[in-house]
Amino acid sequence: MLTISYTDIDKQLATNIVNRVTSLLEEEFAKIDKIRNTDQYSVITDKMSVVEADLERLQDQIIEFQTLHNIMDVEIVAEELVKQVSEFQSELLKKEVEIESYGKVSNIRDPGYTKLINEKEAILNAISKLENGEVGDYPPVKDLPRLALELTKLKREADVKLVAYKALVQQSETLKLTAEGTGSTFQVLEYAEVPEMKSGPSRGKLVIIVTFAGFFFSIFFVFLKEAWMNIKNDPEKMKRLRGEK
Repeated sequence: MLTISYTDIDKQLATNIVNRVTSLLEEEFAKIDKIRNTDQYSVITDKMSVVEADLERLQDQIIEFQTLHNIMDVEIVAEELVKQVSEFQSELLKKEVEIESYGKVSNIRDPGYTKLINEKEAILNAISKLENGEVGDYPPVKDLPRLALELTKLKREADVKLVAYKALVQQSETLKLTAEGTGSTFQVLEYAEVPEMKSGPSRGKLVIIVTFAGFFFSIFFVFLKEAWMNIKNDPEKMKRLRGEK
């Protein structure tokens, strides 16, 4: 806290000087705050532009990645591929049991046996195509972990940039409010006022008055005592004072 004071015989003049100095300080600090806020706002807006550009670039990369590999969500794609592979493997197991059972009752490679073998090969071929990404627009199963990692990394970087961008926006809004005068560095708590004049004399004047009064009373008492002694020593005056003739 800063206290500004000035003493002068003219109390109104002293009050005006103090208030003028206070006003000048308030104006100067307002200029300093404005310059500082402008500089900070410029820095923040520049950072916002950079972060916004990075965020847009990452979002474009995510869209390009999803379009290239035909996956919006790796987990959903992986779940679907694993489900299809599991179904084919289940059919393959059943087909192998059928082939084994058929071979026990017939030693001849007849059309029935050949059909079962061909069906088994078809199932194996379907599984192979799924694993190698040759079915529809699905990526190869073996590439799913890598794709999931890459997509997760891109999304995580985009999330970080988004959080940083929101923080910068909040800072810029705070600086706007400060620039409008809601957070000045220099705040005047109270301006100076002219001191009230005392109704009676000051203590110094009272001391002088009492001193002079005592001095005059002392002189008066000395003269009075001297006059009394003169009367007392004069018989004629004493008779007159007593009323004697």
